Amino acid sequence: MNTFAIAGISCGISCMILALITLAFGRLKIHRLLAFFNIAVAIWGFGGFIVGIANNEPTAIFGWKFAHIGGMFVSILFFHLVCIFCTIHRRWLLIFGYLQAIVFNFISWIPDKLITKARFVYGLYYNDATIVFSLAVFSYVLLVSLSFWELLNFLKESKGFKREQALYIIFGFLCGFVGGTSTFLPEFKIDFLYPFGNFGIVLYSLIVTYAILRYRLLDINIALTRAGIFAIVYTLVLGIPFWFGIKTGLWVYSTIIMAVLATTGPFAFIYLSRKAEARFLKEERRAHELLKQASRGMIHIHSKKKLLDLIDHITTKTLKLDNAEVFLLDENSGSFKLSAVRFRSKYQYSEIISNDDTLIQKLSTMEEPLVYEEVKLKKQELENEPNDRIHEIESQMRRLKAAIIVPAISNGRLVAFLALGEKTSKRMYSQEDLSTLWALSYQAALAIDNAFLYEKEKMRLAEQSRRQALADMAPGASHQFNNRLTTISVTADNLLDLVKNDAHNFSKEQLMDTVSEELEIIKGEVAKGKQITAAILQKAQVKLEFDKVDITKVIQNAINLTRLRRTRESLGGAKAPEFVFNYPNDLPLLTLCEGTMQDVFENMFNNAYDAIVIHGKRKIEPLPYQGKITITISRKDNSVIIVVEDNGIGIQKDNLHKLFTELFTTKATAEKGVVGGSGLGLAVMRSFVEGHGGTITVDSEYTKWTRLTITLPIDFKPSKQ
Repeated sequence: MNTFAIAGISCGISCMILALITLAFGRLKIHRLLAFFNIAVAIWGFGGFIVGIANNEPTAIFGWKFAHIGGMFVSILFFHLVCIFCTIHRRWLLIFGYLQAIVFNFISWIPDKLITKARFVYGLYYNDATIVFSLAVFSYVLLVSLSFWELLNFLKESKGFKREQALYIIFGFLCGFVGGTSTFLPEFKIDFLYPFGNFGIVLYSLIVTYAILRYRLLDINIALTRAGIFAIVYTLVLGIPFWFGIKTGLWVYSTIIMAVLATTGPFAFIYLSRKAEARFLKEERRAHELLKQASRGMIHIHSKKKLLDLIDHITTKTLKLDNAEVFLLDENSGSFKLSAVRFRSKYQYSEIISNDDTLIQKLSTMEEPLVYEEVKLKKQELENEPNDRIHEIESQMRRLKAAIIVPAISNGRLVAFLALGEKTSKRMYSQEDLSTLWALSYQAALAIDNAFLYEKEKMRLAEQSRRQALADMAPGASHQFNNRLTTISVTADNLLDLVKNDAHNFSKEQLMDTVSEELEIIKGEVAKGKQITAAILQKAQVKLEFDKVDITKVIQNAINLTRLRRTRESLGGAKAPEFVFNYPNDLPLLTLCEGTMQDVFENMFNNAYDAIVIHGKRKIEPLPYQGKITITISRKDNSVIIVVEDNGIGIQKDNLHKLFTELFTTKATAEKGVVGGSGLGLAVMRSFVEGHGGTITVDSEYTKWTRLTITLPIDFKPSKQ
């Protein structure tokens, strides 16, 4: 058996096996065409085997005719497959191609040798070119060239998975057609690649079938590198012993050498492949490491907005994507809201996706990222079987412009998902990309859950503080109301006594003046009562909405509430702290959550009050110690600055850096018998201020003073989440 026969049988068997695999596992039209193409190539290979083993001309001519049955259809089946893959329509060319294949096949079997005749060369009866055969070859070259032209045009426009698949197909078919076309050349008395070109057809079969049947492909550079290394390693493993056997005739030793080399071959292949992949994937693996580092730090971020912005930014920048969006679960409605987007101008779809959406239901059960190309292929597979679920998912991903969607699932619940666009390089997402993103989503889900819990705890503390403050202010409020009512009652009694018993002792003018004075007293006491009521009602409400607010009124309410709460407190001989409130008259309205910011200021005033009480008890002076809480508002550029300063005990230097630490609750001003603050803690206060786009800082000198500074932006725009 000569090499031509070995190449033919190898081509026939490999292509027939791949045709059967394609028919068994492929359900699309392109899969059936690929199967028919492989069958045509297999027939050509089996015909070549017959030619290779033929020992007379009639048998060889039969082999060539048998080979032409498949060979004449190869070019048109290839062109048809390209039309399907590239979604182009060339109806008349397809009709022409199939007709010419049928006509040339018919001519091949007539006895006049218009196409098939043989001449003895290379140790076998090789087909000899005729005019009609030359026309068939011209048609073959035309269709194959046109097919590659369409594939290259498609490659320019495609990206991601489809682009990678196109690269596989172009390279695979190129190997096959270079190998197959080389068998035509001896027919025109040209020696090139004979008879090894047929082995290129085997390589084609492996590459193309893999590319079309598989959803997730290797990077084409990696695939080619592995194939090249495999070829080099095993050429050496098999070639060196073979060369040694031919040169020396010592085939026993040759076999031993082959066995030794075959043992080391796999290790050499693995080692060289890893080295080559490390070089090709250096940038990609660096990106993966950055993503992993970012995911490990997520758990320490408690602001949902900051967390989602980080996820969106790091994935887009690291993987070099054209866009990315993060949708977060809204626990109140159960729907998913757009909470972060990299390039807002590129996003033109819905900002809210209902929890009963088919895509959301699919993501809730996913154990890996959802890949758009895979969804699209499944949709194509079911084109003859209506499946609304797959169609809806494909449609939703297309509208989101999502190449992949990565769900973030915690405790069996979908808490968010990341919709990623295409890579700007047009390369596909590799399996390593998907694995890294899945690990990232796991960490993100934990961090999001943690942020949810932190936010709930923060609101619980605020609510607990509000309720405690209401309970604490009740005695003071009762006392203040009693004072107001007593004054009103006494004044009303005086008026009644005046009207009933003493009116005749006064002139009309004197009577009116006296009544007016008494009514002014009543009016003043009613106004004071109204202030107390407004402050209590403001404290009782939980306002989470942002609105344009007068910051001076918020602070004045906090002052009133602090006074009410501390009105009956024992000061140990010290005078009640004096509030000094300074602010310009032209302050702009600020966008605030009024209830939240009032809590912040009340907490500050209560802390200052405590510091003053402690300081007053420690001071030894002839006169009672006079505490002072000074609030000063100023405007600088596009910000409003509020400074709250007291002359209390201050904060020890060692504790200053701990004040904004979460769960740090030990007050520097703590002392037995001192009424506590509102319970928020400076860490929560800071989160409230930062939620308004502001900052808070603290400075102090122990035994002398403490100063807190809040800076709030004038043009703050609250998040829509």
